[in-house]
Amino acid sequence: MDDNSFDYHFPFDIPRRGQREVCKRIVNAYKSGKKYVVLQAPTGSGKSVISHTVASYFANSDMETFVLTSQKGLQDQYVKDFVDTTYPVETVKGAANYRCDLDKKRSCAVGVCKVSKGLKQPCNCPYVKARNKVYKNSTVSILNYTYFLNMSALTIKQRADAMPEDKILQKKRGLLVIDECHNLESELLTWAGLEISVKKFKEQDLKCPKLPNKNESEKQIIKWVEGSLTTNLTNQYNKLMASIATMDADDPNARKESMRAEFISTLISSTERLLEQHEQGVPVSVNNTQLGSITVKPLKAASYADEFVFDFGEQVLLMSATVLNIKQFCSDNGLDRKDVEYIEMPCLFPKENRPIYDVSGKVGKINYNTMATVKPKIKTFVQRILKQHKGERGIIHTQSYDLANYLLEELNDPRLFVPKGINRDVEIQRFLADDEYSDGVLLSPSLTEGIDLNGDLGKFCVICKAPFASLGDPFVKKRHEIDPQWYQIETLRKLIQSAGRVTRSETDKSVTYILDPAVSYLLKNNVKYVPSWFYDAIKVVK
Repeated sequence: MDDNSFDYHFPFDIPRRGQREVCKRIVNAYKSGKKYVVLQAPTGSGKSVISHTVASYFANSDMETFVLTSQKGLQDQYVKDFVDTTYPVETVKGAANYRCDLDKKRSCAVGVCKVSKGLKQPCNCPYVKARNKVYKNSTVSILNYTYFLNMSALTIKQRADAMPEDKILQKKRGLLVIDECHNLESELLTWAGLEISVKKFKEQDLKCPKLPNKNESEKQIIKWVEGSLTTNLTNQYNKLMASIATMDADDPNARKESMRAEFISTLISSTERLLEQHEQGVPVSVNNTQLGSITVKPLKAASYADEFVFDFGEQVLLMSATVLNIKQFCSDNGLDRKDVEYIEMPCLFPKENRPIYDVSGKVGKINYNTMATVKPKIKTFVQRILKQHKGERGIIHTQSYDLANYLLEELNDPRLFVPKGINRDVEIQRFLADDEYSDGVLLSPSLTEGIDLNGDLGKFCVICKAPFASLGDPFVKKRHEIDPQWYQIETLRKLIQSAGRVTRSETDKSVTYILDPAVSYLLKNNVKYVPSWFYDAIKVVK
């Protein structure tokens, strides 16, 4: 790729600094024979624009591109961002995200054409229409991880059974782009895992299968999944589908029954994937410590990432702001380091525009044993920060809902908003768009990614506690025992991603505050993995 070629394929008028050079390096790496390119680029550097430029370049050679992202909202954003470009982006989601053309109370996952025989009228299925656009008319398409993995598993099974293949993944794409690739392993583990929860069954007004006793062994739990759980789920699903088939379109229970069937169908797919991986020798982790819930999932994804992901692209571009340790990343995702071209993009945002103030020396040690006594100090500092940023929007990362709810109740500040529940993303967008909350502050343990607080939407960020995963989780404990470095890197990723919700461009300005001394220790002990642009912005306040 030369300058003329870059200018032709770049989708907008003026590139940001660094984008031209990075696009050239990516294309040249593929031309030199590399299949994999891993790009570490800071938040706000325009990774989606970089990937679209590379996709456009290869489209001239009749190469089609799939982009994978972890969130459905980001799928829609991609489509919106590139709607007026040479290669607009098409997208498709799971059938449950579309309403049946013949019965709006049902999703397409359990639509009329799925359960009724001898239809007298054609079904103009919106899900099928979206799929057709992707495999018939689109050069660049974006899917979420879960949908892609479901389709790749289906395609692999169809090939093994010599059946006609699903058209979505019937052929390899010339370029497979994996956005937020630091999440790839966790997405694979969750997809191949299983969670059975009494609470979730109750929400669907369904009877939960009997759970194993807490003292049962891993072998006994796998046997339970293979036997009674599979039988129970299959029976429930068959009864629900038989009931749906007899319902009229105006039946008030149609939508509820459809949601139940979708819920059970998802669990059946999860059990099948889990057992398949277990049969192939992939070790699993069992969390049977929570009352009324059990989670079983593979311990590592390296052995099946290639089959279900990388095999579907001739060339693969993996992008994230927080790869951090390329050797660890390759190991976790089953890549051979010598097959990978690793590109690190510097941060071109002035550090004066994004200072990170470490005030943890004034707060004191924050952990499980000290939390009760240190909470008032955290409250005092958050109160000061809110006062200092009066009239401004911001975000406060708490690491737990317990701390978030404590601050919400104790501060009693109408500026604070804790988004929760299945409509969380919609609530956040309403909150950010509402002029009444022009100084509103998000308060949450789970907004470390996927939210862009650019400009006046995010003038400050508070990190109350180092985002270490709980070692009380059997999966985390087991992975930590196998690889302590994995635990450190995962925490660093969450920390840097948390701070990256603000300061999203070269002219953007914001301030980040760190309240937990454990963050300082984490950074010092892993300094070789911390991007210099992040470390250089830290100022310790004595």
